Amino acid sequence: DPSLILLQFPDVFLQFPDRSRFGDNLVIFVDQKHRRSSEKIIVGCYFTVKTACCMDIYPFQRILNRKFFHDEIIKNHYGEREIAMVTSRGCIYNCAFCGGARSVNGGIPVRIRSEQSIVNEINDILKMYPEVKSIRVLDDLFLSNKQRIKQAIHVFSEYPQLSWRGMAHVLSLKPNLDDIEKLKGANCRELFMGIESGSESMRKKINKVGSTGDVIEVAQKILQEGIDLKGYFIYGFPQETEYDFQQTYELARKISNISQTTEGNFRTSVFQFRPYHGTKLYNDIVSEKGIVHECEFNDIISKFKGRNQFNFDFGNYSEVSDEILNQYIIKTQEIGEGNA
Repeated sequence: DPSLILLQFPDVFLQFPDRSRFGDNLVIFVDQKHRRSSEKIIVGCYFTVKTACCMDIYPFQRILNRKFFHDEIIKNHYGEREIAMVTSRGCIYNCAFCGGARSVNGGIPVRIRSEQSIVNEINDILKMYPEVKSIRVLDDLFLSNKQRIKQAIHVFSEYPQLSWRGMAHVLSLKPNLDDIEKLKGANCRELFMGIESGSESMRKKINKVGSTGDVIEVAQKILQEGIDLKGYFIYGFPQETEYDFQQTYELARKISNISQTTEGNFRTSVFQFRPYHGTKLYNDIVSEKGIVHECEFNDIISKFKGRNQFNFDFGNYSEVSDEILNQYIIKTQEIGEGNA
């Protein structure tokens, strides 16, 4: 609650970006002592962050008061007590469906915290919650390049009592396959990868870089090294056909079959396409139809435990009926549930 923060820390300035673009709705806390930008800060307004490429906000860690977080520790699907942290903001890619795409966020750079800042926060977490056994890194894209992979290995190697999970991209891992074994040695328990579609033509339409062949190669290496993999899939993109659906399902099945012979396990997380405000696909839909379908809850795909918060329907923009769309969502999710 920003009002609580202001009451506790009267010298803190709050940045409330007032932009319509989806990717800018981030509150940044800055005080006079630690701000790195020479630009003027006004309470209630935003300032540009072109000079704030390093999101090293943790030196004044008093602002991150975990007492405000309710039920911060969760039990993950491994049964471990887990806590979340953020080490960067933004993404280097430009997927047409994503609110974090570069084109949506204009000149705002990816903001990355320093290694020491990350270490400081992990130490504070363990001091406050010694029972924590896992950290989930909630960055849009944690392992974005060689440097960040090396950083993850170096940081988490120092905490043998912790496992960790985070987001990777197929093209950040493909040229660094040898580092995947080192990630395992640094206690990486699970990686998340946005696969989205198994159709090469659809991947081009949504600007999802990397081929399905790349996906299979990287997924196989992750699983062979004993790291679990969660693949994100989306059905219902504009102009998507049932043939495209089938290719996506077959890709998920291929990776699942690979996992049957590896130490690492594979699971799926499947969504119906949602047009996020300001994205390329959203703008295309508005240009063509004039309006985006209002939000409704999709009861049909809500049979899976713990996924109700994801099952919203903003309209079916594919070339396929709602019934078939739901069938593919369900049977692809069942791959991750061990039912397919």
